[in-house]
Amino acid sequence: MPSRSCLHGLIAVLSLLLSSVCHAVLFRVGADAACQYASLAAAVAAARANGSGSDQILLSGDYSAVALTIDTPVELRGGYASCSAPNPTGRSQLTGTDGLSPVLDIVSAEVTLSGLHVRGANSLPPRVLYGGGIAITNAVTYLSDSEISNAVAKLGGGIAVVGHNSVLILYDDVEIHHNYAYEGGGIYVGEALMRASYKNLYIHHNSAERDSQTLEGGHGGGIYVTGASGWAADVVIASYEALEPILGARISDNYARSGGGGIYLTNNASVSAYETAIERNGTDGFGGGVMVYADGSFSLARRESSANIFVKNCTSTCARINDNFAQEGGGAVMTMVGATSVRQGQVIGNSSNHGGSAFQFGSIANATRTNHLDIDGVVVAKNNCNVGTNAWRPCAVYSTVSGDVIDLRHVTQVNNRLANPPTADFRFNGNEQLRIVNSILIPDVLSSNLIFGSYVAGTLDCNLYSRGTLGSRPLSGTATFIDASTNDYRLSTSGTVSAGIDSCDASFLGEPDTWNSDPLLMSRGQNLPNVGASSGTLHDVGAYEAMPSLPFGDGFED
Repeated sequence: MPSRSCLHGLIAVLSLLLSSVCHAVLFRVGADAACQYASLAAAVAAARANGSGSDQILLSGDYSAVALTIDTPVELRGGYASCSAPNPTGRSQLTGTDGLSPVLDIVSAEVTLSGLHVRGANSLPPRVLYGGGIAITNAVTYLSDSEISNAVAKLGGGIAVVGHNSVLILYDDVEIHHNYAYEGGGIYVGEALMRASYKNLYIHHNSAERDSQTLEGGHGGGIYVTGASGWAADVVIASYEALEPILGARISDNYARSGGGGIYLTNNASVSAYETAIERNGTDGFGGGVMVYADGSFSLARRESSANIFVKNCTSTCARINDNFAQEGGGAVMTMVGATSVRQGQVIGNSSNHGGSAFQFGSIANATRTNHLDIDGVVVAKNNCNVGTNAWRPCAVYSTVSGDVIDLRHVTQVNNRLANPPTADFRFNGNEQLRIVNSILIPDVLSSNLIFGSYVAGTLDCNLYSRGTLGSRPLSGTATFIDASTNDYRLSTSGTVSAGIDSCDASFLGEPDTWNSDPLLMSRGQNLPNVGASSGTLHDVGAYEAMPSLPFGDGFED
């Protein structure tokens, strides 16, 4: 793989580190006659002694009992069949020792890793503090075409990136799976930055368990992100290659004992995810998909490139939080003093035993910030609350605490199931603020009402509510979907034509540059001949802008 070290210096955040002149020296490691070194440690020592820039180390074969410190700029590429092979053809496996040290410990250096399978010793209980597979301390690491598995640490089973000058950049084709930690089973980001391409990033089957001695931990099965007072931590999953087909990022089948089955963020931390599926994660606590705690901020959306070109050809994931489970509430997301935003996506099939089947809110003593949930162009459907016997957390789709702010724009909210009536989609306590615009709301037939409890009403405008009137300019008729059984909640435009097409003039949505496109990235205000009003300015109600009834082809099909 060509060296990226000269290009890396263009990234502004890396100016915190001492840059070096690009005079790469090539070292080959392996067992045949063409190899210069038989061990990876010897090659790293040679690169350190060379001191002439970011050297390249090319690996052939696999290596065991690896506990290597890298404290000099290098580019490490595995997967060569021999030291004379011109190109890599696979990945080199680096297996750890007895769990006492990270497999790779990167300290105060700029390092590029590719073509590797970093495999931990899988030794329990955790004895390594940071990063059972890869530990990154005050360093910058670029990782691509690699797999991290079976590693164990107290913080960051697979990878830990810590320190104010630390950056982890994940390029294409990275898989992180079957790792274990007390916090951050897959990845731990502590007062640091992480940037990831969503092109085939797969974080799955990682676990965060409590420390059996202290009973602390158990957060962030897939990813744990934490800042500190006066210092943020930030994770972005994105890409600007808008015209290339993408598989997307997948954060799935992870488990956290206490909270945040997929992602947990806290203490002034933020996570912004695009073209990402958060699916089938679970917790015995709150937040099956995501838990936002203590001034955290989480957002999920489709992706628009810097050239204003939408990524219209995601091949399987797009943006969705589906089929997650939380025992105590917040099957999709738990927000506890923080902000959550979901745009152009799906929140489908999540479940809890109590509280909010999709969204749960909580408070922290003496906190000055309230919770804010913003949903725009989203389907909220088939989220189930299974038990609902907890008197403090009866079943709802949204279960709130005093002071929460909920904004819904272009939302299709249907087919959610709530046990133990009387139940309602929104369960309020008295001071919450609710705004709903241009949305479809069809409560479960067993629900006593759409809203339970008192609240402060904001803008309620141009909604299609199955039980009558909700706010000003209510829409009448029945919402008909193309095929709800396969989660196709686009409005039907043939056969039985749905109500709500060309119905909302968007007067409460602000200026056009604040309108988001729909989940299939269609702009609002489409005009279909002979369907609805003859206008290209009126919005359709609900998540999707109505189009001819063709099969799904943009990644949302099951």
